[in-house]
Amino acid sequence: MKFLYWGFAEELYPILPKVLPPNSELEVMPDNFLDHLLQRPEILKGLSGGSIKPIINLTVDDDNIGILPQMTTSSLQKVLALLRETGWEGVVTRERFPGDHDTERAYLARASWDANADPEKIASEELRAACGERCGDALLTTMHSIDDATHVWESDDEHFAFPVPALMMKYWKAGPLPGYLEVNRKNYERGWRAAQRAVLVATPEGKTYAEFWSKRMEFAVKYIIAVEFVRQAATAEAAHQPQQAVEALNKGLASLRDSLDDYAAVARTQSDRGAIAVAVEYGYRPLEKKLSELQKAAGTASLN
Repeated sequence: MKFLYWGFAEELYPILPKVLPPNSELEVMPDNFLDHLLQRPEILKGLSGGSIKPIINLTVDDDNIGILPQMTTSSLQKVLALLRETGWEGVVTRERFPGDHDTERAYLARASWDANADPEKIASEELRAACGERCGDALLTTMHSIDDATHVWESDDEHFAFPVPALMMKYWKAGPLPGYLEVNRKNYERGWRAAQRAVLVATPEGKTYAEFWSKRMEFAVKYIIAVEFVRQAATAEAAHQPQQAVEALNKGLASLRDSLDDYAAVARTQSDRGAIAVAVEYGYRPLEKKLSELQKAAGTASLN
């Protein structure tokens, strides 16, 4: 009987071939993030080539980075090349937002059988087929912008939009804005502009697809802007400026509300709807509560 094992700690990899029956299949996830995994390729090289049949669990989008668009195609291509070179048995992928990953899944399907599969060509072909040549070219820029943004999250803030109760309030910290926020706001803005162009030149049957990406990117941009206002409000509160804190937080709430309205307008899957519900419960409502506290503080200050 063949067994499939899962989840051994990487410290055990060297002894597993001596412990497990020959030809056992072993599924592992050495790291949530592909960029981190590529920094430690020896993990991949040390488990293959023996009596164990290793299968790796690869992240397409991660729950830690959360509800913003993610794409790992550039890293995925490098990891797959390394897995092929070192004789891995196969891959399993993990994702939360299937609607975001049409091009990546198309590449994975082809690369599973074709070592020379080109993710750029495959994405271009798929997007052009979905909404027309000019629309597809514009959306390819959108995909590149998401890939660029994902590298930044993995490097600088791998828990940016983690869907937990502190989703937004973890950014209630006094101080200057982290530089990576502006970098990724610009990344998503670049993708948003490209998606807006795609809507204008999409075929009639592909316009809905282009509109999804336009609104999805608009959501990302306005979500980051909301975080920036939250940080400004926290800084004003720490400086004993309750009125300025109220003004900044009102702007943050408005940006977050607009972002969720944009996303809701094009939600296609339960993952999309769930992300919106989480952002309302763990993001919008805690900020509303904080705003009420600040308004009371500002009113007391004005009376004094």
